[in-house]
Amino acid sequence: MRALLGLLILLYLLFESWKRGGVNLAAQVAGGLLALGAISLLLQVAVSFLWQGHKRAVIRLAAVPSRIAARNRRNTVASSALSASDSSERFALYLRPFTIDQANSLDITVRGFDVYTTHLEGALVEALDGFCDVIGLGVSSGLDRAGAAEATELDWQKKFDVLADRAHLICVVPILRPGTHWEVKRLVERRYLYKTLFIFPPINSLRVGRRRDEIMRAKLSSIERLQDSGLEFPAVGESGALARVLEDGSVRTLQPFPQLRGQLRTDIVNLFPSRFTFA
Repeated sequence: MRALLGLLILLYLLFESWKRGGVNLAAQVAGGLLALGAISLLLQVAVSFLWQGHKRAVIRLAAVPSRIAARNRRNTVASSALSASDSSERFALYLRPFTIDQANSLDITVRGFDVYTTHLEGALVEALDGFCDVIGLGVSSGLDRAGAAEATELDWQKKFDVLADRAHLICVVPILRPGTHWEVKRLVERRYLYKTLFIFPPINSLRVGRRRDEIMRAKLSSIERLQDSGLEFPAVGESGALARVLEDGSVRTLQPFPQLRGQLRTDIVNLFPSRFTFA
């Protein structure tokens, strides 16, 4: 619309100049208008480029108050789940070796082309938002982390039993370090596998270096140990997977691990169709 208006003005000025015999004046006017149009276009392109580059940062900054409120809510749910025997809050219990917290990052694709980086825990918190809060044993160290159910070396196993019993969903990263191995065995013993989601993060999401190699070896040995426990997990490639144990003891997997925004939520629904109804 602005371009059309500028063109009409230019034509009018040229016509008036022609009527008065001012050809040089008409050329000067045309040149000036073209220069102004070029400057305006360059400014629009520059502003658009800068906005696209910083849009996500601006949006996330504006969302900080609500993210703080959501984190505080998850912490409250975690405390309530441990202290109130009749707590009505639905929550998902997140279990993982703590090495994952430092080693993992995920490139999440938005709308098919815009990519931003988050971590596995943040992706899970976002996927379950509006349905249940994600909590875990340990200390919450970020806005998009699970709610913190604080525990010590002396009482963490007792608190695990309480939380696992009350959890609506249990999410496990089965890289079986000693603590996580004990937790998985306990889930099998107490027959909580029907509500357990196994998460195998994609290897390409792990930071390069010795820690990545260690986690890759631990992941492969973990699948072998899960199979030794009677859980027939199929081979999981470097692209990762989600899995659950069905009532007949078979294992259903979805590969690869979802890295499109919203796909993790969809895959969880597909794995637990009768258990979860998302808003």
